[in-house]
Amino acid sequence: MNPNLGINDKDRTGVVKILNTLLADEYVLYTKTRNYHWNVVGPQFNDLHKFFGEQYGQLDDFVDDVAERARQLGGHSVATLSEFVQEARLKEHPGQYPSAEEMLENLLADHETIIRQLRVDADTAASKFHDAGHQRLPHRPDGESREDGVDAPRLPRGQVRPLALEDGSSGPVETPSSSRAPASALRG
Repeated sequence: MNPNLGINDKDRTGVVKILNTLLADEYVLYTKTRNYHWNVVGPQFNDLHKFFGEQYGQLDDFVDDVAERARQLGGHSVATLSEFVQEARLKEHPGQYPSAEEMLENLLADHETIIRQLRVDADTAASKFHDAGHQRLPHRPDGESREDGVDAPRLPRGQVRPLALEDGSSGPVETPSSSRAPASALRG
């Protein structure tokens, strides 16, 4: 049964395809985050182990949200490891065990990649497929909190990362002592 949501079948199919690609990206990111949770070593082990655990917990919720949105539109959600790897834009790196700092850099780069792609996907969903339901998705393109109160990704206290400035340059940003990066610092 196709839902009567005011979106024609072709447009719903297009949005479901976008959502399934996002779902695959989020699942690859979830898996990479869990990998780092299991394999982090070094003096920051305890903090990073907890941090990665919080992150994959949030990503698990995001994955569920995206899959449910695809189902709400009458589509099916990709749901096997082979489908996730095939559909994902993010890449895995089997057999590589980076340093703790590299783990943070890798995860940040993947989050930023998803956010940049969501900007494109949100525009496509709204303009080409006439669906603005993306406002309920995780990793919202505007970098603001989701409706359920889950904020943008956290960074460990004192971590410094580049911030993309409006002129295209970048500058360092140290996360506040609360460990929650402000939404404005996560915008690209």
